[in-house]
Amino acid sequence: MRNLLIVLYIIILTLEGCCKEKHNCKNEPLNIKPFSEKLYIYWCNNGDGEHSYVFNNSSQIDSLKPTCFFTAPVAFTIPEKNMKYFIIGKVSYHKRDTFYTSLEKDTCSKILTYKVDKIQRDTTKWEFPGVQSVFCSVENIPSDYQVEVKYKYVPLPE
Repeated sequence: MRNLLIVLYIIILTLEGCCKEKHNCKNEPLNIKPFSEKLYIYWCNNGDGEHSYVFNNSSQIDSLKPTCFFTAPVAFTIPEKNMKYFIIGKVSYHKRDTFYTSLEKDTCSKILTYKVDKIQRDTTKWEFPGVQSVFCSVENIPSDYQVEVKYKYVPLPE
């Protein structure tokens, strides 16, 4: 009888451990290191110049030349194992438009989301609107994660 109770106790602990993992799914800020984010000018000669890309390696970025390119040299991580590069460029109409970015993971659905909000901070317009761009590199992303970019423009309240 005692052996049966021990076996039942072990089974209950095992099942409890499995159930706990399923309830720990969270959408939380991501702390994958290294994570680097820089403002580089990435220009595309295809219309208005707006773009949103997710690349797995620097050769994919280079494959868009001469249509799209960095205007200054950029250092890439070597080796590029489990890397993702985000390049976002959006037209800016106001002088103090600012990018606010966050990197989030959803452990339940295994999605990594790079959220980019362009926030209007003033009403002074540029004479010639240009494209603001942000470049982000993230290393050590699990291979079973989907990666996406979400962009939103946040105007001044009226």
